Amino acid sequence: MELWKKFFLLFSSCIFLMIAWGIFNLFQVPERTVQTTTVNDISQPFSISFFSPDSHESISNLELKLQSNINGRASLTLSNPDSSFSEHYVLNSGSSTVKFSGDWYSNFFKLKYIPQDSTTGTLSVTYSF
Repeated sequence: MELWKKFFLLFSSCIFLMIAWGIFNLFQVPERTVQTTTVNDISQPFSISFFSPDSHESISNLELKLQSNINGRASLTLSNPDSSFSEHYVLNSGSSTVKFSGDWYSNFFKLKYIPQDSTTGTLSVTYSF
């Protein structure tokens, strides 16, 4: 086989592999980091801001799971300080699970907790952007 044919075959193979690698990476879903925070003292009102671990990442979705086990009742507000979005939840006595999944174009969210007559229990927040 002539030298120029070998070079052309090698060059074509390299170009094909680079294009295939680019297409493969184009359809890869970035790995989501799941984080969990537990609040043990729910007798007092609090506000917590949660941030994406990678602030340079382009955020488009939020998965949120709130698990509570409380004595009494409480209200919880999920909000996006970058927009007017807010979602309100009521937590009743006993075990409760609240899930949120949807479009989210910010690298953080805020939870505001207000006990109405709850004195003991826990609140667990699991989320990923």
